[in-house]
Amino acid sequence: MWIDHLVALVPQAPHIKAPVDDRRDVTLRIGHLASANRKPETARLNEPLMDAITRMGANRHSQLAVLGENGSVEGALSEGGIMRAFARGPAETVADATESARLVRGEEHVLELLDVVERNGFVIVVDREAQPVGLVTAAELLAEFVTRHRPILTVASIELHIRQRVSTRVDPNEIAKFRPRWARGDPSVFPTLGQYPDLLAKAPNWDALDWRIDKTYFLNTLRKVARIRNDLAHFEADPLTESQLQLIDSFLTVLLDLTQK
Repeated sequence: MWIDHLVALVPQAPHIKAPVDDRRDVTLRIGHLASANRKPETARLNEPLMDAITRMGANRHSQLAVLGENGSVEGALSEGGIMRAFARGPAETVADATESARLVRGEEHVLELLDVVERNGFVIVVDREAQPVGLVTAAELLAEFVTRHRPILTVASIELHIRQRVSTRVDPNEIAKFRPRWARGDPSVFPTLGQYPDLLAKAPNWDALDWRIDKTYFLNTLRKVARIRNDLAHFEADPLTESQLQLIDSFLTVLLDLTQK
């Protein structure tokens, strides 16, 4: 991840319903996932089991959060749990097939729960009163990683192409001026993506690249890419828009075309 400015502590976005630590950080937490903020289908302990099974089939759910009398989560009803219940003997109510489930809070780290999700197949996200606010499955977690990491890799490729061109063509003394302050004397540290527009705005540095492309378009687009990079680094709750994805994809295509000439 790359960060080219101080990270300010700000209130969490209001549309994230699962409780998340009130700061903007670079940690991917359960509450950042879309499915963690989508109220799950539920069943009651005393509900007829066949009613719950019918609802699971109609809505194509593999598991339901099971609620007690006060509405808090008491466990989960899953396809595996149902089969095990019928194997033991007659099962009439949801309680007969309910099994324990891992309950998590929105502020918990995703990476620390990967083994739990893989082993159990899902986790139920609850609030401070143990009320269900989301349900994250292994399949949804995998899809979330793919969605989030593809643009990260795209932006990383953009930075790599620019870094390689700049490091081989621009005066090292000029590059040194735009390194982060903490690394001004370290030639192994490169400017951040957000610093390249200022470096390349200087005519001699831009001319050294020898890229046949409109300078204004290039620098303006690069600034947009840097802002997107910062959002990705902070795991913003909202995924990138289609226009943002198209912007970074098309800019990488432009860079590939330029560097191959």
